Amino acid sequence: MILFFAFCVIWYSVSRGDKDPFKPEIFINLYYFIMVVSGPIVIYLFFPDIYQDGLYAEVLELLSMSLLCMNIGFILSGYCFNKPRVFSKELVDTQGILRLAQIFLLVGLFSGVFFYLRAGNIPIISDNKEVARVMALSVSGNGYFLYLMTLVMPAVSLWAINCFSDKKNKSVYFIVVLATIAGLFLTGTGSRRYIIWIYVYVLVVYHYIVRPLPLSKFFAVGIGAFVFVVLFELFRNPFSDTTADFYTAVLYRLVIFSSNLEKVFSAFYYGGEFFYGKTFFMDILTVLPGKQDDYQSWLKEYVGLSFEGFGIPPTMAGDFYINFGMPGVIVLSLAFGFFVRSVYFFLVVNRFSYYSVFAYCLLLEVFVKMLTSGLSAQSISLIWVALILAVVRYFSPFLRKSQ
Repeated sequence: MILFFAFCVIWYSVSRGDKDPFKPEIFINLYYFIMVVSGPIVIYLFFPDIYQDGLYAEVLELLSMSLLCMNIGFILSGYCFNKPRVFSKELVDTQGILRLAQIFLLVGLFSGVFFYLRAGNIPIISDNKEVARVMALSVSGNGYFLYLMTLVMPAVSLWAINCFSDKKNKSVYFIVVLATIAGLFLTGTGSRRYIIWIYVYVLVVYHYIVRPLPLSKFFAVGIGAFVFVVLFELFRNPFSDTTADFYTAVLYRLVIFSSNLEKVFSAFYYGGEFFYGKTFFMDILTVLPGKQDDYQSWLKEYVGLSFEGFGIPPTMAGDFYINFGMPGVIVLSLAFGFFVRSVYFFLVVNRFSYYSVFAYCLLLEVFVKMLTSGLSAQSISLIWVALILAVVRYFSPFLRKSQ
């Protein structure tokens, strides 16, 4: 019943305003439902015994409530901030953008070389890719090099802005090639998300600066991205039971996050104490000297799980539940929806500029990652994005608005 009301609210939320595929009402909702909320439904349809033995009915209720409240937050933000779109008359120093993109790219490439040298291999071409991926990041200090390595992503975004803002020379093919090379360089770490998000960055920039992306093409790209994720999983873990064939890998991808949530939810449902916001700072504390467990690794140990790989991502709803129970899921999901929709309004709708498009690219990625891992696991990412945006603004290649 809660899920039905959530769909009604989603329909109302999406029907208001334009059909921008990258606005939260469409992009965030699609990702959250397909990758997280649909999980218990898929388990009920294809694995009924597992559904009955676990707390998946309660998990579906939890996720439905989170989805509903998030969309109420979208709507409330839409009512609070509903001024018409105003484009800023911002001049662009294209050479400044290009220089900054080149600096980011060079820092990212050199950091990546150090990352691979310190790891002793390139995980994606190792025999056991999953173990190599974990071992590479277990090298002391390699996490810092990985963050610096990811600077190639905003570099591609800035380069795309530089090219697409030039009416005489929109070098789409060059940007696609650059994005592919940068994405493959990052994919060497064993993670697939980097190359996907680099292409998303390019699409967002193209959509807002050159030509709006039709919903039909957006859905086609989304399906292609999902197929790529499944194929990458088959390549990375060929001997796992979850990748026995393409069909099994698809089902696994649809249920993994809700399955993780069910394990976490069960641990707290049967008497676990809530943390009242303490987990929000766990990852931030890992920058302190000495060994500090990150949030997801700590959570994996807390719920008694043991498997190859990193920790367990509890989803946004699970993260909120761990800290404040169901009231936290309701209030914080609503706050999340309100905040994300407000960011979209201030960056895209009412303050449209090249800098705001760049900022929205980076923030959209963090918001989407929060859906599957929670706020606690993305606290460092939020700080990192804030630092990048501050650096870009301080060394701003974007000239002041014309007088």
